[in-house]
Amino acid sequence: MKRLFSFFILLSLLAFSNIAFGVQPVWQARCGGRIIKPGLSKNFLINNCRQPDQTEQFTRGSSGRVAQMERLYYYVDRHTYIVTIRDGIIESINVEPR
Repeated sequence: MKRLFSFFILLSLLAFSNIAFGVQPVWQARCGGRIIKPGLSKNFLINNCRQPDQTEQFTRGSSGRVAQMERLYYYVDRHTYIVTIRDGIIESINVEPR
């Protein structure tokens, strides 16, 4: 029971740490009149928004399953939209103040 309580305390601290640092997950964003959300392709994103201002590529996983990952950074007004792509599909969208 004590471990479970400690786990929930740790989980809640981690959940609020993104808010403390100003990073907020976004479930969807609008770009070019279209809704951009997780599950759509990278091509759909670029065709409707534009090329990102900055790109970061990396791999995630182990030898059994390696995923090609990208982070696309879009600078809009005073915000940075960070779109995480996994194997060509949008995984998440986060926004943080610049």
